[in-house]
Amino acid sequence: MSTDQILASFARYRPGVDLAEVFFEEFVCHLPAVLNQSHLITIVAETVDPNTESTVRLLQRGGFPINLVSYRYYPDLGAIEFSPYPRADQDAEAFLATKESGEPGSTRLASAGELARLHALLDRVDSSLEEFRPALELLRRPSSAATTYRPVAGMGGSDQYILLFWLTYAWRFTWDFVPFSFLHELYQHWVRAQAAEGLRLPMLKPEVFGQRLAAAATATGEWNNTRRRPEDLMDAPEPLTELVPGWKRPEKDQHVHGYLKSGIVGRASDRWSAAPLQ
Repeated sequence: MSTDQILASFARYRPGVDLAEVFFEEFVCHLPAVLNQSHLITIVAETVDPNTESTVRLLQRGGFPINLVSYRYYPDLGAIEFSPYPRADQDAEAFLATKESGEPGSTRLASAGELARLHALLDRVDSSLEEFRPALELLRRPSSAATTYRPVAGMGGSDQYILLFWLTYAWRFTWDFVPFSFLHELYQHWVRAQAAEGLRLPMLKPEVFGQRLAAAATATGEWNNTRRRPEDLMDAPEPLTELVPGWKRPEKDQHVHGYLKSGIVGRASDRWSAAPLQ
């Protein structure tokens, strides 16, 4: 359909309504001058089986416009996080290595019952996402639309921008224990990155940041706010340290504040009671 045909179709569907206005209200960006120039297939799924993923990679290498997007739902926060899979040209070596090794992937096909429950869950999530819309619109504004952040109602003691910071990085941590000192420096990096995009956020002091982060980071039950020795919980390479090159890593036997992944158990002498970070 041409641009004129699309405009005419919308006029029949919503007489007297300007498509450009409702398009901006919905997507917070202007309606393109020319519509329907190209098509893109996007597969959105909680998990993707190896066969589907490898097929998409091959299609991408052939120039076919197709993408994969995964999502993660946080029921206690009423939030859903979307993460694009790397394109084929970004992970070609890893893909070929997996293909040649013949090792099975860790993902699996969802059953019909799981899909039914997922659809029911997403129906309930849709209404919950409305409270996050103001913050998302701020983040989607162009650099020229610099603004000061306003908290979203209903977040209780956890500021919305602290929640956005946590959801941006929490799923990427390879460490089982993340020191608070590292999180604060990563937060400062994130604030500077948002400022470069036109979103001005406060640069909180460690004690204030610690108090506000505790509610957001522990809300899903996947992380515990605690104090302990890092020991071998930080042995895995952590790519995010590249964002804060000046951060000093604690010694393995040094007791430090931080966040521990749920289900991780250390030595009995290191099981400290959880307490808000100061």
